[in-house]
Amino acid sequence: MSTHNVKRLYISLTPEALNEAALNSEFALIVDKNFLSSRGFSPEEEPRGEELEILEDEALYRAAADSLERQNGSEIPRRVVAVAELGEGFEALPEGEAGQYRLTRPLQFSEVVSYHVDEPEAASYLVEYLQARGDLDLPAPNESPELLSPGDASKSLSAEVSPEVSHEGTAPLAPPDLSAYSELPDLLWFDGTELDLVRQFLAGRP
Repeated sequence: MSTHNVKRLYISLTPEALNEAALNSEFALIVDKNFLSSRGFSPEEEPRGEELEILEDEALYRAAADSLERQNGSEIPRRVVAVAELGEGFEALPEGEAGQYRLTRPLQFSEVVSYHVDEPEAASYLVEYLQARGDLDLPAPNESPELLSPGDASKSLSAEVSPEVSHEGTAPLAPPDLSAYSELPDLLWFDGTELDLVRQFLAGRP
């Protein structure tokens, strides 16, 4: 498999998904041309270094926000995101937000590069957060007036660029406003080989 075709996916999951035989998800993000275009990058621009890290962090926390949305009403919500690098097994969702994909086959746990989850103590905070907000409906992508992300660094980056017409000739969808999620705790990182530890960790109660 050519490494040129391998993409890094930030996959939204729930804690229960990690107890299945394999992973399935309708929401995954890739920092692709459409994702970049919606953040104001031209088709010729290829962010690198710290700039790319900021964008990948935004994709990670957007997937985490989707994970939390899927657990609205849960007594012990815990955000879960898996990161995988794949050359196939996923497809773009034209009706979704920029950079959104879904898995087209079950993802094997051996294919996961890393897991990003909440610590047990975060559950009660997330419940209060959900109750305070009523629900977690994000604005539709084309209704979001600003380019915002979980961290101040992303806000600074977004402020320096303006939306351009995408390489396909259509105006890109503005990314969802994630500023409301910036107050949530940071996610903890686990290596992809630590699935059993992640399961034990998520089974812990605050």
